[in-house]
Amino acid sequence: MLGSDKTDINSNGRAKSAMLLHLSADRSRGALLSVPADIPVDIPACSAADGTRTRPQKAPFNLAFQVGGAACSIRTFEKLSGVRVDHYVVADACGFEKMVDAIHGVDLQVDERIYDPETDIALEPGRQKLNGAQALVYARTRQGVGDGTELNRMRRQQYFMKVLVDSIVDTATARPDRVYRMLDAATGALTVDPGLDSLSKLYRLWDDVQGISSAHTQYRVLPELNSELVQPKANDLFGQLRDDKELSL
Repeated sequence: MLGSDKTDINSNGRAKSAMLLHLSADRSRGALLSVPADIPVDIPACSAADGTRTRPQKAPFNLAFQVGGAACSIRTFEKLSGVRVDHYVVADACGFEKMVDAIHGVDLQVDERIYDPETDIALEPGRQKLNGAQALVYARTRQGVGDGTELNRMRRQQYFMKVLVDSIVDTATARPDRVYRMLDAATGALTVDPGLDSLSKLYRLWDDVQGISSAHTQYRVLPELNSELVQPKANDLFGQLRDDKELSL
């Protein structure tokens, strides 16, 4: 699944964050790989929203979403990695907030003060429960947090995803109705491929995910240095995903 996070889109329409979720064939483990937005990649010819065909080009990965949406992002990632993407999920800010609010927030550790001038929301350090709007600030803010790098934000997003999944699992145990509400909200708040376009299909995916504990999920960031992939580490990661192996890096 390639999830392109529209909670942080530039004014030119480029999606800033993308993650690949890999579930092992036997559903015993998972891997979540964050893909840096600015790594240069070969973007193939894609169909644009106006029906025209774009030209192949060498450009930052997040340009693929701007020129051809989720389909172009998937084709670009598959070309880069050789990993087949079966499904995709695209979340905008509203959809992100609705999903978090549907389970009555997520409880996580905020390591330092985070302030978003656009919403005037400030998160103070400490363990706390975040509602949808606060969680959005936590996941998307880059400037003024840590060293201000994209790597810092991607690691924060991965921590948030871990906490979110654990929260949903806990909620499913205590209050199954809240998980149903979250998935119901997701059907109207997310853009997904036809394989996930109904409540029953999303629930089947969730059934696969919830059986894999966070202890058996690996979290990785595609290695880069100065906006270039670090080789052979990146290709080694891609190979392990293709072969359905545990990630060794």
